[in-house]
Amino acid sequence: MDQSADTTGAVQHAVQVSPPIAATGRPRIVFAVLFREQQPFVWRMLRYLGVPEASLDDVTQEVFVIAGRKLEADEDVEQPRAWLFGIARGVASNWRRAASRRQAREQAWSAAAELDTEPPSAERDLRRRQAAASVERFLQELGEPLATTFVLADIEGLTAPEVAEAIGVPLNTVYSRTRTARIRFNRFVESLGAEAP
Repeated sequence: MDQSADTTGAVQHAVQVSPPIAATGRPRIVFAVLFREQQPFVWRMLRYLGVPEASLDDVTQEVFVIAGRKLEADEDVEQPRAWLFGIARGVASNWRRAASRRQAREQAWSAAAELDTEPPSAERDLRRRQAAASVERFLQELGEPLATTFVLADIEGLTAPEVAEAIGVPLNTVYSRTRTARIRFNRFVESLGAEAP
């Protein structure tokens, strides 16, 4: 699965200009466009939320089945990515409760690795794995709820209002958590430099 699709600007593309929803006057979300534009985002978020790679496709599909039903019921959707994150978080939580056994979470992915276009090399692959392990370690040390806020804001690029809607907290809380997470990330990066030979 190619997870390199850029979701920037996808919100604008996921909305059909007409017909508007009668009750709100807002444009109706087109499911096929929403799926095409936001599927990589949902896949990455489910991975972050602990769904193992072997189950990601099935769980991603479940998120969009639920989203499709909600759209058919004319649920009001102002910020599609935040809305989908809320659904994904619930589905991932249900999946974790239902699973009797599962593998430990995979090493974290690196946003830079998705953009990497250099030919494969053993050294670069090793650096990528080390970077992913470092990001995973940082997120584990950061803990909740800072880790989720950091991933949504600084890795996925959601705006502060989108993050606030996605995780259900006041906007000022998002700003505070983001600031704290960035300070800790900078300290973590400095500590890695100090550990380097």
